[in-house]
Amino acid sequence: MNSKTFKPMMLALAGAVALAGTGSAHADDPEWALYNGTSTLTNSDVGSITCYLTIGGTITNDGDINVKSVGVKPGDPNCTLLRIGNENWTGTLAGGTLATGTDSTVVYAGGSVITTCGGLVTGITYGPTASGTINTPSSVNVSGAYGTNCSITADLTLVADDR
Repeated sequence: MNSKTFKPMMLALAGAVALAGTGSAHADDPEWALYNGTSTLTNSDVGSITCYLTIGGTITNDGDINVKSVGVKPGDPNCTLLRIGNENWTGTLAGGTLATGTDSTVVYAGGSVITTCGGLVTGITYGPTASGTINTPSSVNVSGAYGTNCSITADLTLVADDR
């Protein structure tokens, strides 16, 4: 398995976690946010893969998170065989975790699945609330498990929101 394809998986997960920390401007209207940065996915089958990750989604005033999109930088040679799915990841700001679903990140090589990651992401921490938002963090950091057979580290920064 190419370790370069596994890294994008980690990045995707980190992005998802970052998205979990966005805030909303109206009580009934979730605020959207977009984060990006570097993440590293680690698994015994592929080693470590580092990619530039972008993640987007919404968070309610109550702190409920819904990650709607996850992607890696187009053309990144480390991430060409990475596939990310199940973009209905959920979590809460208070919980420090994100549920991604099973097999939410898949690493391919030679047309075959090499390994998958999915499940609960742990070790999520949020930076201070971004100026002009209700509870959208200015950054998201991840250092923990990604399901039972992977781990992820990521440092993501807020790059856009609907303030």
